[in-house]
Amino acid sequence: MRSILKGRRISPAMIVACVALSLALAGTSIAATVSALTGGEKRQVKKIAKKQANKRIAALAPGLSVGFASTAGVANSVANISIRSVVDVPNPSPSQDYAEVDCPAGTVLTGGGAFGSSGTAFDGQHINSSWPVDANTWGVYMNNEAASDANTFNVYAICTAAAATG
Repeated sequence: MRSILKGRRISPAMIVACVALSLALAGTSIAATVSALTGGEKRQVKKIAKKQANKRIAALAPGLSVGFASTAGVANSVANISIRSVVDVPNPSPSQDYAEVDCPAGTVLTGGGAFGSSGTAFDGQHINSSWPVDANTWGVYMNNEAASDANTFNVYAICTAAAATG
């Protein structure tokens, strides 16, 4: 065995690999130490993190206050919300299909989503993409990778009354 290694040098790649392994093991031991904080230490870390976060929020949004958040109205009390939908869009297997839904005139898009007829991603149907296409349209790509199931899906857009300008 000595005769094989005699006269051979350690390659730079081996040195880099050993250093990387050492750093990885050191990082794991440091992470294990941090997770072993006592209850008091955890409270102190949380207090410091909250203080730093509040400083950052104050710097980015001066005057922002959530002092009355407990008395704010709930979303269902907002007037002029409508949910538009396109239902039972065919989604045969295997395929990726697209559908979109528009908000009516005089409203603006505030959100949206989709729901597949399989009810679960374990059945092979899942949302690939769901996004606002433009100011009034929500679009969805739905995948169906089920072995033989022909599914459908629905696309939803949440619309609110456009603010008056002038």
